[in-house]
Amino acid sequence: MPDNLADSPLRSGSSFFGKGDTRIIGWLKEAVTEGDRVNRSDPAYARIDAAMDYVMGDQIKQPPGLDYLPRVVINQTRRAVRTHVSALTDIRPLFQFKTFNEKFNDELVVLNKYVQSWWVNADVDMRLAQGIEYALTAGTGDIVVEYDPNFNMFGTGTIDDSGDTKLSARDPRDTLPIRPSRDFSIQSWEGVVLREPVSINVLAAMYPEFRATFRAESVWGQLFTRFRRIVGSAAAVSTLDGLTGTSR
Repeated sequence: MPDNLADSPLRSGSSFFGKGDTRIIGWLKEAVTEGDRVNRSDPAYARIDAAMDYVMGDQIKQPPGLDYLPRVVINQTRRAVRTHVSALTDIRPLFQFKTFNEKFNDELVVLNKYVQSWWVNADVDMRLAQGIEYALTAGTGDIVVEYDPNFNMFGTGTIDDSGDTKLSARDPRDTLPIRPSRDFSIQSWEGVVLREPVSINVLAAMYPEFRATFRAESVWGQLFTRFRRIVGSAAAVSTLDGLTGTSR
């Protein structure tokens, strides 16, 4: 991000940001703050880290000075999560195309075959499993569907591929609502902020004309998706995980 407003493209009046109105930055900061407060208002928010620790086997909290006591953990919780994830992801693609016009039957077959191919090549079942792991542990999960021009570029063996749609499981604390409605559909919100770490090189590749304005910021402690993840922790391990000497 720009280190200050003086170096920001918004302040410079660049045509990329229209008239360079600095109120845009203020609005974005307010949206992030408001969305974070909405998430934190959920009573379960403060328990997410503890729930993740419990599922990963950190179930014994010993008082100081009693380290000599055995730390045996029979982690049935992780096993239950794995069982539920397996049951909910052992499925075929969740959608398909249909038509009531026989003239489009050939196109229908092609589209449905493409869905099946995408489901396998994009590891959709794995991303779905990660989202379910978040939901079973944190009480909710978020899976972002986005187009990536560099994803599966050569998945079909051709040289003219231009990316594909991919799914990404995220910590729900990094999905910040903008003016959420009272119903349960994200589609009725005014918007959403997806908080994630991005290196300066990534930003420079996206906006090379503004490379000189980007500065690193120490905001890693505010992020959860990359640094405090539950996904993948429910790997195939023994339920007597605590017998190794340290809980994981």
